[in-house]
Amino acid sequence: MATVAAEDSGGTGAGLFRDLVPIPGRLEFALRLTAICTLTALINEIYALPEVALSVYVAFFLNKADRVGSLIQNVAVAVLISLLVGILFVLANAVLDQPFRLVVCMAAISLLVLFVATASKLDILAGVLALIVAYGLDVLGQAPFGELATRALLYAWLCVLLPCAVSAVVNILVAPAPRGLVQRELARRMRLAAGVLAEPGDAARRALTETLREGDAELLKLLKFAALERTSPGGDLAALRCAAGSSVALLTLVQMADREPSAGLPAPVAARIGCALNTAAKVFARGDFPAGVEVRLPPEMRNELSAGSIAMVDGLAGVMATFAASPPAPERDPELAKQKGGFFKPDAFSNPAYLRGAIKTTAAAMFCYVFYQLLDWPGIHTCMITCYIVALGTTADTIQKMQLRIAGCIIGAAAGIAAMVFLVPDLTSIAALLVVLFACLLPAAWVAAGSERIAYAGYQIAFAFLLCVLQGSGPSFDMTVARDRVIGILIGNLVVFAVTVTIWPVSVGARIDAGMHRVLGLLRSLVLATGAEPRRRALAEAQRALGSVANDLELIGCEPSHIRPADAWIRSRGAIAEQVSLLCGPLFAGVAAGTAGVIARRLEDLAGGAGPAEDAKPIGSSPFAAIIDARLHRIEAECQAERAEASGDPQYAVP
Repeated sequence: MATVAAEDSGGTGAGLFRDLVPIPGRLEFALRLTAICTLTALINEIYALPEVALSVYVAFFLNKADRVGSLIQNVAVAVLISLLVGILFVLANAVLDQPFRLVVCMAAISLLVLFVATASKLDILAGVLALIVAYGLDVLGQAPFGELATRALLYAWLCVLLPCAVSAVVNILVAPAPRGLVQRELARRMRLAAGVLAEPGDAARRALTETLREGDAELLKLLKFAALERTSPGGDLAALRCAAGSSVALLTLVQMADREPSAGLPAPVAARIGCALNTAAKVFARGDFPAGVEVRLPPEMRNELSAGSIAMVDGLAGVMATFAASPPAPERDPELAKQKGGFFKPDAFSNPAYLRGAIKTTAAAMFCYVFYQLLDWPGIHTCMITCYIVALGTTADTIQKMQLRIAGCIIGAAAGIAAMVFLVPDLTSIAALLVVLFACLLPAAWVAAGSERIAYAGYQIAFAFLLCVLQGSGPSFDMTVARDRVIGILIGNLVVFAVTVTIWPVSVGARIDAGMHRVLGLLRSLVLATGAEPRRRALAEAQRALGSVANDLELIGCEPSHIRPADAWIRSRGAIAEQVSLLCGPLFAGVAAGTAGVIARRLEDLAGGAGPAEDAKPIGSSPFAAIIDARLHRIEAECQAERAEASGDPQYAVP
């Protein structure tokens, strides 16, 4: 779901503050996640199970905003960990008292699990699955004989299965339904559109940009979960799918009205449209939905508008009139079929990045394992665990998340040590311990429920705090254990950083170019599409792809200078992305009859890397033709200038 934060135009401090403010559903999710962690700790304490901290921490990976997505994740992890523990049982006899075989098995299984997970729909769970397997083998290697090895494996299995079971029960009882989340988000988007039209402040504009970056992908995923739940009629879900695409179209037009003077709306007109949007938002908020929203302007008010303003009013009225109108059945079925996919990603076995990523993460983890074994310092075994948590696909992703995790580690360790010194000595019951855990984990869950810019810090705050406070099967006062575990986390971060920047470093630059190519292709489809539903679908996909490009342009600054492209290349891509973003609204608002082919060819030339055509034909006389032509010329000029500079500068090559 969207957050209030967007571009960090107010500085790092302002951006951090925006990422921490309350947003709809954030408190509910944080409370639910904290309750699951507390209940998991309670059961572990009652039965004196080992590795309470790790068991509680796993819950952070098992929960989503809605109950269906959470249950699917709970069941998937439970099944997978059962299969993996079964494999470990088979390997147990082969690795007992055989250190070399143990390391080989750890590396091989880690490599296999990471590759399968990252190349499939289990991508988000790759690290935690590999972590559990590697840690299980590590514990297995410490067992002096078979019976203890069996117990160790069963405890490792229970360590994951317990939070899965607790999460499933809590989500069934209190988690919101996916349809409810969709309607809440649609209401928020309509209120946001009304707010930008009525009072376009910086905060509202940032929120609108951030929401457009999301597109409607998350809403469509929630609606798929709602279909699996079978608690809503199919017609309602079809109408809400239409509304998801319509919300992107509505926000795109509102952004255009706000940023293009020729398409601006006078205050009285904006107020009328905003009032209609707020009324519709109330309908969505109470669990219903309007098929359409009528916008009528008195003739005298309409006559005072310019041609561009009239076209904008008509565009907004057209979207709102069919906002949640169900498309015919033949149009829905292909879309649903298109959203279905196999277990593996389309390029799972052709893209070497998945295997290389698995190799790098495994190499970092095995280095840490051998390191603390040679030093005979088992207290820093968290360095191996950290490798699986921090390693990501690209250098920029890894470094950004590493910064968040180091900051989170320091905060969590400080909170954990403070709790050990001032609170734990006075605890006299399990209930008191649970109160401390709940109070300290709630802020971590709040951070984890935020945007991607800070979520990983919340995970690390919880991880470091739990490792300090919960040692073995209960609380402890041993400061040495807390110190060693924090040192292990920092060592793991440093090892992953060294591996990431030296072995097959992956820049997000190539992803930016691929993303821009996809955006231009989607805009071409938008121009050529006939019918409201295909045009809204192409626009929503284009906005989501633009969001990915914008995120990558922010991330690329985290890369070391020897990995990322030249600064001029980055500035050029940023300027192109800005112009393409401003082009979306005019292209959707209307293209003059007979000029769609001309615009489509220019977009195709841009996507193919060709320069501006010398004999470019005019693109018609629609109210927004001049805007479209000006944006295309700026994109073409920027591309031409960038190619001229890049031809003599090898630094422009994307690693």
